[in-house]
Amino acid sequence: MKVNFSNNAHRGLFALAWVVIFTSCAGPSNQLIGHHEANVQNLTERVESLIRENALLDQDNAKKQEEINRLRNELAQMNQPNSGLNHSALNTKESNSLNNRNNIASQLSQLVASGNSKVPAYIDGGIQRPLNVSLDQMEEVISIAKSYLGTPHKTGGTSHSGIDCSGLVVTAFKAIGIHTLPRTALEIGRYGRVIANTDDFRRGDLVFFTNTYTTSKLITHVGICMGNDAFIHTSSSKGVTIGNLKTNSYWKKRILFGTRLSN
Repeated sequence: MKVNFSNNAHRGLFALAWVVIFTSCAGPSNQLIGHHEANVQNLTERVESLIRENALLDQDNAKKQEEINRLRNELAQMNQPNSGLNHSALNTKESNSLNNRNNIASQLSQLVASGNSKVPAYIDGGIQRPLNVSLDQMEEVISIAKSYLGTPHKTGGTSHSGIDCSGLVVTAFKAIGIHTLPRTALEIGRYGRVIANTDDFRRGDLVFFTNTYTTSKLITHVGICMGNDAFIHTSSSKGVTIGNLKTNSYWKKRILFGTRLSN
């Protein structure tokens, strides 16, 4: 068919038709371009966000590595041989001083080496708090504790009808007028001069144990030394009884340290 463009109106209509056709074809193309640009922008923003998150993770990892290195150095220092260590250095007026902490930590380093990482934190919480008890008073404490022999174990108990390990110690001291000791074995262990070597234990010293039951606490049991490796304590199965620190393998491998309250 031949189109006659001689008429201006015809030429105008033809031009308008082409505009309509071009616009209808270009519309979807422009939408696709716009959609593509939006996707590129979203992906760019996501990449930038991940880069920032990764940088924060790197900083956090660096801090954690510094803490790991610090703890490793502290353990390495604690595991060094204790040649020439003077046990009398434990008897210091400043119980929480840095030197005091290091001396005791060194003597208890075998606990850290065996995986007992609770020791340094316990020492930092305060130890060797003063509580002066005479030897005669300690004899009275032992005598009172012996009067409970055969008493059944009772958690939280403090009487002849039932008593626990820390209850036996606290009750015996209260009977002679000393009310300073706290109620739990964990806190009782913070009083008195630390005796790390079991060979140095003497009658009247308190002895502390760990891992006698599952807990996050370092100290889980306490008894009173009676001399010749014997100690009186409250057993969960036997009640108040007398045990041996060296012939009984259960207690021997769970000893932490002793404390001396008497002069």
